[in-house]
Amino acid sequence: MPEKATVVYPQTSIGDMNWEMCALAKRYPGKLYSFIGINPLRRNAVEIVERGVKEWGAIGLKLLPHTGFYPDSPECYRLYEKAAELKIPVTIRTGSGVFRNSKFAYPAHLGQPALDFLRDIEFIAAHAGGGIGGLWKEALTVARCVSNINLELFALIF
Repeated sequence: MPEKATVVYPQTSIGDMNWEMCALAKRYPGKLYSFIGINPLRRNAVEIVERGVKEWGAIGLKLLPHTGFYPDSPECYRLYEKAAELKIPVTIRTGSGVFRNSKFAYPAHLGQPALDFLRDIEFIAAHAGGGIGGLWKEALTVARCVSNINLELFALIF
């Protein structure tokens, strides 16, 4: 790994990209916070999350379902188990928008995982279901029904 954070390029590995973000957060403590971003379909996803938290200083896990998975799919549960073990929150991008696969990011898909990890993980519904098509009502309903789902309001409406 490089000695200090530099520019991240698309050809950089997912491990290196996450390391870079954690290095930037270390350079600006109290200003930047890094979550490990990983696709649960990656074979080594759990190892990257664990390394990111234990070695690089990440404070949470972030999932982007529009990359081709549902938050309530079995592949995600191994990451949720690791997040529970590490006692870190899980942020999941929710809502429709310009993404081709936004069907994966409907807030309702957070309900079952949040119930399954009710006492172990705080889930954050990034964008609170907002964006084009505005699924914010769905996000609000899910968050009202499951106490460990929190709403992040960035770009709720554009």
